[in-house]
Amino acid sequence: MALPHALLTGFLKEEIKHFLLKRAGYRRIHIIGCARSGTTMLHYAMIAFHNTVLFDKETAPWSAPGLGLCYTLWRQASGQHDLSFFITKRHANWWRPAQVKRLAEYAQRYDVFLINLIRDPRDVLTSRH
Repeated sequence: MALPHALLTGFLKEEIKHFLLKRAGYRRIHIIGCARSGTTMLHYAMIAFHNTVLFDKETAPWSAPGLGLCYTLWRQASGQHDLSFFITKRHANWWRPAQVKRLAEYAQRYDVFLINLIRDPRDVLTSRH
């Protein structure tokens, strides 16, 4: 049974992205957590670390970085041997069971570190935006 073209194309694209990032010395970190749990604060604080690249929009780890950015990072990293990190932050509806399952499978397959921030619900209820 042949795979649909879109499915095969998506799979190959992810494999190429992973290959380019790995060859460029990038490890990936994806931050998840409920609203008001500190995900944005942690996301922006991570830039303080050496060799860290932030993706500045909420996204799923399979959506960013795109193939073009992976290629650019690979080209820029030629000759460097330092370990670098590419940081992404949760997208809307990440907590739905189907998305959590997909996220867990993706993280395991492509070696993405997950940080799940949990905040005391009493703090969330009393915090102000």
